[in-house]
Amino acid sequence: MGAKSPLVLDYNELIKYFVYDYTSGIIWRKINASNVKAGTRADKPRKDKYSTIRFNKKKVSAARVAWTMFTGKNPNGEIDHIDGNPSNNKIENLRDVTKSQNAMNKKQSWGVSRCTDCKVERYAARIKVNGKDINLGRYDTEAEAREAYLAGLEEYHGEYRRRI
Repeated sequence: MGAKSPLVLDYNELIKYFVYDYTSGIIWRKINASNVKAGTRADKPRKDKYSTIRFNKKKVSAARVAWTMFTGKNPNGEIDHIDGNPSNNKIENLRDVTKSQNAMNKKQSWGVSRCTDCKVERYAARIKVNGKDINLGRYDTEAEAREAYLAGLEEYHGEYRRRI
């Protein structure tokens, strides 16, 4: 079974029910719905800090709703939070990216580590690109390995790299 495709949002339906404040990133209800009053915040943060909105009996990503309401069209891919903060839905923090580009901006569990198979203390730098580990070399100091890692982020991930 393939990956689930994201829900296509109807811009005209969204603007009937919600108001998006692109400067704060907050989405407000325009009309009463079930037990929720107009004028209340529509987006609810989950435990992982990503916000969702209940719309047409489905939970929808608040970032996708914000993108669609601001641009008037559905994103082509995933919505990336540029600063890495999933609760920051300000429009200047959102961008439409591919799954691979979005993965480049995720927290990395690799980067610089001590070499466990080296006879003398050395540091290894590595990076993940399209799901594969790329070895960036071994270095005498942690600072040199970190410099190589940061250069690798710039080279392989470019504008989509996580800002650290």
